[in-house]
Amino acid sequence: MKRKWKPWLVIPALAMGLLWGSTVMGCSDDDNPITPQEQQVSSVDQPELKFDETSVSIQGRGGSGEMGYTLENPVEDGEISARSNANWVHDFDTSEDGVIKFVVDPNNVTDERKATIAVTYSATGIKKVTETFTLIQDPGLVEDLSVNFRFVDTEGNIIKERVMLDIYVIRSDFNSLVPYANYEISNGMQSILMNRPTTLIVTAVADSYNPCRMEIPDAEAGMVVDVEMKPRSGLRIMECNVDYGWGYQDPNNSNWANVSESRKNNFVEWVQKYDPDVITFCELNCFGFGTNIDTDFQEFAKRYGHNYASLRKQGGRNSFPTGISSRYELTNIEKVELQTAPQTGYRVHGFLQADCKGVTVIACHLSSQDAQTRVVEAEEIARRVSSKQYALCSGDMNSDSREDEEHLAAGVWPDKRWWNSPPQYEPIDKYFAVGLKDSFYLISDNFQATGMTCDGNGVRYDYPTMDKTGMKLDCMMMTGDLAQKCDFATVIQNDVTSNLSDHFPYMVHVDVDVE
Repeated sequence: MKRKWKPWLVIPALAMGLLWGSTVMGCSDDDNPITPQEQQVSSVDQPELKFDETSVSIQGRGGSGEMGYTLENPVEDGEISARSNANWVHDFDTSEDGVIKFVVDPNNVTDERKATIAVTYSATGIKKVTETFTLIQDPGLVEDLSVNFRFVDTEGNIIKERVMLDIYVIRSDFNSLVPYANYEISNGMQSILMNRPTTLIVTAVADSYNPCRMEIPDAEAGMVVDVEMKPRSGLRIMECNVDYGWGYQDPNNSNWANVSESRKNNFVEWVQKYDPDVITFCELNCFGFGTNIDTDFQEFAKRYGHNYASLRKQGGRNSFPTGISSRYELTNIEKVELQTAPQTGYRVHGFLQADCKGVTVIACHLSSQDAQTRVVEAEEIARRVSSKQYALCSGDMNSDSREDEEHLAAGVWPDKRWWNSPPQYEPIDKYFAVGLKDSFYLISDNFQATGMTCDGNGVRYDYPTMDKTGMKLDCMMMTGDLAQKCDFATVIQNDVTSNLSDHFPYMVHVDVDVE
């Protein structure tokens, strides 16, 4: 006979935990014994119940199953009911003639288990008829509840070096990516628990391979996914807004120097694992002292493998310099100052520009004090970037983007943003007007914030909340020609980066010639 069973339906993790717990603590198969014939039927005219099979099998991961039956000599008001002597079989459905449906919990042990299913036909004027069949469930395997990733090279070989794996899911009410899990793996394989079918966004970064991003629609337990990574080429460019110079001269903390050094050490340890070729920085307040303002920043950059570095201006408590570090030589360095007084008072605004392997990179941090200054800065940056074939500007734009609004779900974008003011689109519009592209949306159809949101007590959230979407403050705007070579972009949002700064790092890969 042909088995009748339906594919596994994934049960949410909380439900699984409760059901598994009840299985362990509940009745055994013999606690509620069922006899094949509870009441003997003597008349040949009495109803007779026959199953299509004597038993039915179901996978260890559980799910829905069914058994077909035929009923001879039925009566007008007859009813079918079903029960089991095992509490891991439940939700019986007898509404469809000729079939008994039921749900089976996942088997949480590595042995086969059996249950007896009793089906009873009863009606007025007849004796109840009860027949049984056996349900056999395969051994349970924990890995069946997981999506299993294998990281392979272009020839299908398992990658045995360190891979930084970040996994995101889509929060549909915002159309926004939110972090799901992150791992540092070294054996080329990783399993993640799947509570229900969903779409996964997966990013993988390894030293010898180009970073890659995969979208896995309808990911479900039991899947094996090969993540293919190509040999390293081109440039990895990262943007880091480091939160007030990693704690420069905090008047509220007498131990600020030790705290600052600890935060720098944490950054060095972390950034080496993503191994960017170029980093643009905002808020390097803790560097730029001495005769050569680049010297101490250059010494710091060498700690994570960058022998070239430059700082736009001297640091200090209220300086907020931008900087660029690189493993490749930086040429044509310009430390640009803009005439923005009196709007910004004592603060001198500008940006840092340099060339690296044929790509012009601008590190900027648009003014947080004055809306008109942001427009002035963006206009000059847009003019410079658009004059190059391969160029980008990277940093904290402190502005709103129409493209961010378009990618969020309808009704999410608030009417008031900055200090309860209407959104300011003009700075980013300056970039769009000269044909620059937001690199994030070259790769993603979903919004993702780079600036954390906080509740009224200052507690940070690393995903959108119902009253705050967060802001994608940091971005990399690219020329059209460079955008065509961009094959990877991500906001690195995980347990570690949530504590490195108040902004999440942003990284792209552009497939340009670096030989």
